[in-house]
Amino acid sequence: MNTNNKLSTMGLVAAALAGGLTLVSIINEIMLVAHRFSYQYYVSGSVIFLGLFTIAYSAVIALGVFMKNSSLVTGGIALRAFLYVINVLRLILYLIRGYYINMGAMFFLRIFIPRILDLCGAVLLLGFVIVVNRKDDKSIGVIKLWFVPGAINAFVLILDFLCGNNYLAGFSGFVSLVSWALEIALVFVICYYLIEKDSTTANMTMNKGADSFANQGSAPVAGRKFCTHCGKPFGPDDKFCFNCGQKRE
Repeated sequence: MNTNNKLSTMGLVAAALAGGLTLVSIINEIMLVAHRFSYQYYVSGSVIFLGLFTIAYSAVIALGVFMKNSSLVTGGIALRAFLYVINVLRLILYLIRGYYINMGAMFFLRIFIPRILDLCGAVLLLGFVIVVNRKDDKSIGVIKLWFVPGAINAFVLILDFLCGNNYLAGFSGFVSLVSWALEIALVFVICYYLIEKDSTTANMTMNKGADSFANQGSAPVAGRKFCTHCGKPFGPDDKFCFNCGQKRE
């Protein structure tokens, strides 16, 4: 599979995951609204609002990946980070009001710490996307950590499961679990997709530079600089070696 086909396949997978997350979130939202009006158990308005937010950000990401629009993808991920900010603020407000006072230290272990980790993962993902889209020297170091946001999400899911959080019970819990699994997979795929996209763009730029250099002829020029890694000559305005990608010194 060549690079372009691989990139297209990863884009389709990312769009499918985001679309699946949107669909599952819609199903979960319908169930929450039904429970709220049937009075089977208490569902706060803020939980329903957060569910709508999940539908919104996943739909925006799916649309952005499908249209190959980096701004939409970044916007959807920014909405996701904002969602987790709201969630943490909501928990702090509930704590101030005394809703979790009987839980004591268990509140922090079972509820607050996992949600803080959620927020950290969301902010790291947003920062990763912004830095990679800038395509500067800083993106090289960040790319090596592409798996961290997804790893944090996976760890939180395991922590929730070990803590026995009740939303993992019954059919509603199953829907929540599927939603979490889709979201974790989406985070991993989005990060890797952006890396491949950035790498493909860089390779196309280097190949274009090589063609341009070849058209200039190969006659020796006084003062010409050569790559210290592979020995190929730099063009007059080249910042990177078109052959190996080494930065010009």
